[in-house]
Amino acid sequence: MLEDQASRTKKKINTARTLISSLTGERDRWSKFASEIGDAKRRLVGNCSLATAFISYCGPFNAEFRSLL
Repeated sequence: MLEDQASRTKKKINTARTLISSLTGERDRWSKFASEIGDAKRRLVGNCSLATAFISYCGPFNAEFRSLL
C-alpha cells in the first residue's frame, strides 16, 4: 500500500517536472509576444493618423476632381 502511494507520488512529480520544463519555452515566446504588442501599440497612433489622412485625401480629391484641376 505504501509502495503504491510512493509510486503514484513519484509519477506525479515526474509529470509535474515534464510540464514545468515544457512551459519554459512558452514563457520566452509570451515575453517576445508581449514586446511585439508593446511596439504595435506604440505605432498605433501614427498608423491611425496615416490612415485618416489617406481617407481624407481620397474622399474629396477623386480622379474626376484631380483631372479638373
